[in-house]
Amino acid sequence: GMAEIGTLTGADILSKYIRDYGFGSETGIELPGEGAGILYNPEDMSKLDVATMSIGQGIAVTPLQMVRAFGALSNGGAMMKPHIIK
Repeated sequence: GMAEIGTLTGADILSKYIRDYGFGSETGIELPGEGAGILYNPEDMSKLDVATMSIGQGIAVTPLQMVRAFGALSNGGAMMKPHIIK
């Protein structure tokens, strides 16, 4: 399944894809205290880390990162910066 695909893909490429999708970095929203989430450095990952990350375990993402990711799915792949409407 996905764990095998992740292992075959490797830590460097899998981490690049995850970061390219916006995980592991702040969204840039106009709110104080935003976090970047938690991702391993590819150099520090074991094969088990790669396998579990490929099924969504072993990483931490913020709710705003999830909103941005789902927004990209509904916008034809365009990554948008979230904003607060007052």
